[in-house]
Amino acid sequence: MPVPVRDDEFRAFYERMHDRALGTARRLLGDRTVAEDISAEALARAYARWEHVRSHPNPDAWLLRVVGNLAIDHRRRDRSGPMPRLEPAAPDRPDDAAALQVDLARAVHRLSRRQQEVVVMRYLIDLSEEDVAGSLGMSEGSVKTHLSRARGHLREHMIELDRIGSGVDR
Repeated sequence: MPVPVRDDEFRAFYERMHDRALGTARRLLGDRTVAEDISAEALARAYARWEHVRSHPNPDAWLLRVVGNLAIDHRRRDRSGPMPRLEPAAPDRPDDAAALQVDLARAVHRLSRRQQEVVVMRYLIDLSEEDVAGSLGMSEGSVKTHLSRARGHLREHMIELDRIGSGVDR
């Protein structure tokens, strides 16, 4: 028999996770208004499924996975909005940083859905590989495989952009 939802239990979860869910959505989407909607939707889903969420091995990872999935879905539907701010690898000029962020965000959006999920959860949400595996219901080995393949695709995409940008033609 399921235990009834206790409002104080969910309230504590909400208070602990609200800012983190909002910050994650903002980092992924680059738009505070949309991020507020995404984090509110994720928290509403957690409340609606609280019995499942509270018994999950890592409820925080469950919520952040939902935030990541909703953000990915939003980006797929609305490609006209700002690209998310990703941390660049120390470019020389500020305009290089902006271009790198846009290029990297586009490359991430070209990955398979599963690769996007593991990249977002591991590198943008900063979950451990163990937490990503638990949240996605896969083994750590699968997470490592998806991350490796995603990094390879991202590397190829960025090399191709660099080759095109430098005018080198193979």
